[in-house]
Amino acid sequence: MNNKEWLEKYLPTTEKHEECSKINREETVYIYFIKGDKYIKIGVSVFPWGRLKNLQGGNPKELKLLGIIAKRNLEEAREEEDRLHGKFIRKKIRGEWFNCSKGMEDYIKSMKGYRKNSWK
Repeated sequence: MNNKEWLEKYLPTTEKHEECSKINREETVYIYFIKGDKYIKIGVSVFPWGRLKNLQGGNPKELKLLGIIAKRNLEEAREEEDRLHGKFIRKKIRGEWFNCSKGMEDYIKSMKGYRKNSWK
């Protein structure tokens, strides 16, 4: 099953998505890694699969959710996201998008708590 099929099958209803979009400081928040062509986006969301779908709508090339890291709350997620953005600052293109290399992908995949996207 590819990303598109997975999203269509498992994406929650609009009401559920709106409920997930309201970030409570004490709920699980994910750092996500979305890859498109030779770039990778490192961001934060309570619903990374919905974020992938939103980003895909404005991108002509297929995007893939490589994986996620769950954090206990928004503050922890933002701290880790900032640390990663700092680590890869030399590869930064714009905003949360970075040039991707094999070394960068390997580092991300080796991080504690990293879960590969198995919904492909």
